[in-house]
Amino acid sequence: MDQVRSGQCSAHSLSLAACAVDEVGRPIAEGSFSNDVKGHRALRGWLNRFPQPRRVGLEGAANFGAVLARALLEAGEDVREVPSILTRRERRRTGRPGKSDPTDALAIARVVARDEHLPPALRGGANEDLELLVDYRDQLISERTRVQNRLHADLMILVPGYRAKVRRLTTKGQRDQAARLLRATAGVRADLALRRLGRLKEIEAEVAVLTERIESAIQQHGTHLTSIVGVGAITAAKLLGETGDARRFRSMAGFAMACGAAPIPASSGQTNRHRLNRGGNRQLNRALHTIALVQARVDARAQGYLDRKRAEGKDVARQRPVPQVAPRRRRLPPDDRGHVRVGLDNIGAQYEPKPAGRGSDARACFGSRQGSPGRVPQDGCALTTSWERSARR
Repeated sequence: MDQVRSGQCSAHSLSLAACAVDEVGRPIAEGSFSNDVKGHRALRGWLNRFPQPRRVGLEGAANFGAVLARALLEAGEDVREVPSILTRRERRRTGRPGKSDPTDALAIARVVARDEHLPPALRGGANEDLELLVDYRDQLISERTRVQNRLHADLMILVPGYRAKVRRLTTKGQRDQAARLLRATAGVRADLALRRLGRLKEIEAEVAVLTERIESAIQQHGTHLTSIVGVGAITAAKLLGETGDARRFRSMAGFAMACGAAPIPASSGQTNRHRLNRGGNRQLNRALHTIALVQARVDARAQGYLDRKRAEGKDVARQRPVPQVAPRRRRLPPDDRGHVRVGLDNIGAQYEPKPAGRGSDARACFGSRQGSPGRVPQDGCALTTSWERSARR
């Protein structure tokens, strides 16, 4: 038998698909196992049929394959995490039609055999606990936002003008004031709004408990991240939880690419530039963005750095220009011929007015169908164009 270079497992909620390949990626053996303790034991026995050294690639080591990854690591296997995007690219080269678990197993095995720099699967520990706590806190905050928005909609219907007394629903006093307004109103909507207000209080209490627990866990962790300007306990917990074992990154550049913070080259010919990286771990990217915003506001070193870049002519914000005055369309009553009329407000005097009309006159105001700019009328000019819907009955 040829020397086995890699074995692979594609983890799903109920089953595991495995494939072993040699040094050149030829499949040697395939198998299918149940995703439970008995299946994990059978898979380890299947792997022991092949000689060392060997590497085991696992897709989904952080979710459906988490228990299997820990079992293989405890058995002394070299377990690597295979991103799903690499699986998708390699699947096209397998020569097998369609998509199936054995095809995915072969694709991932070839990725593991070819790439020696795949990140190792993470062991569960303090960082994983921090990730779970921060994720649950984020879910509660999202739920709190939804409940607040629904309460504002209910109050707008039940108590018109309530914002004069209750601007927001973030503090205990504001929620108590909203409860008094709702108790003075009868009906099913008011009762449901009071229930939502009670749920909002429960969420606030649970978020406070989780925040204290995360702060305590960060103190016990002994990390020095909180000594950095702009890094609080929640941000530090997100960084640690999403990063896991930092030793799995080969360099600082590799970590920057994993965070989506490394710019992407977008050069062509004599043009040398970079574009924004929208890939990577967006939770890590969000944490770094929060740190940068805080430092730009309160840290003198960051402010000096930004001033130097602006003096060099660098566009720090990289924002598209926004028109100072945007036209606003408003629907006017139909004219005597039954045509819909459209008025444009907030239009400057640099535009030449054009009377309303049909055919070429109307197209001259908004431009032709082929997209020529044309002329935009001043405020109050009624238009009937070929693309407008007729209001005739």
